[in-house]
Amino acid sequence: MRLGQKYGAGVYNLLVKDYVPEATSSIGTWTSVTFNNTIDMATGNYRLAGYESDEAGSYMETFFLAEPYTDKMTAALNFPFKVNPALSGTITRPTPSSSPAP
Repeated sequence: MRLGQKYGAGVYNLLVKDYVPEATSSIGTWTSVTFNNTIDMATGNYRLAGYESDEAGSYMETFFLAEPYTDKMTAALNFPFKVNPALSGTITRPTPSSSPAP
């Protein structure tokens, strides 16, 4: 992944709230969400649990039509907390410098 290539594999374990200040004032809970959780779409912040239910919701239109940065970020983070991201599962990412075993 580009994120790991550019900043190193340790970036996946960094907390989103430390890099996205808008997360602290959103309706969701971002205190323990890592970049790895976001890549896995397992932040624990969502409205509906069904497959692509949030993506098909009318609030996504608000996100896509939002123009100013602040409106876009508000729409992007407009999902309430449902479950701890640690409980939703994660995928272990290989380090960018690792190579497959012979």
